[in-house]
Amino acid sequence: MINNTLLIDDDPNTLFLHRHFLDYYGFYDNLLEFQDANQALTVLAKDFSNDQNLVLLDLNMPTMSGWEFVDKLSSVLSKDQLDKTTIVIVSSSSNPRDISRANEHPHIFTFIEKPFLTDDIELLIERLKIEFYEKKNRKLVASQTSNP
Repeated sequence: MINNTLLIDDDPNTLFLHRHFLDYYGFYDNLLEFQDANQALTVLAKDFSNDQNLVLLDLNMPTMSGWEFVDKLSSVLSKDQLDKTTIVIVSSSSNPRDISRANEHPHIFTFIEKPFLTDDIELLIERLKIEFYEKKNRKLVASQTSNP
């Protein structure tokens, strides 16, 4: 389902906690952690551009903010690559503008407030399974209608 999960957060304790939850649920093939969003952007664009990717992204980071990461992502990935990349904002920000912006952004799947709990990750996994199932079915229907 998901080839790569990228955890992007400048706080090592948050990375540890998120890795712990994701290890428990085993919802990835390859897990990478980044404290620098620039580094994650480079790796995503060069090494994982053809894979199904999940990005758990903090908003407030010193070198490059989560919003800057999202904005730059569309300039380094093709539309097909963007479609294969699911971004989940995981932030301590409770600013209604951040939440609204995340919910309205076409490349952001959802917003989760930090720290996320067991219920948050379980709900996220269920929603991702539904999303990937629906994407797979849309592609299947599209290929059947284009090849009569």
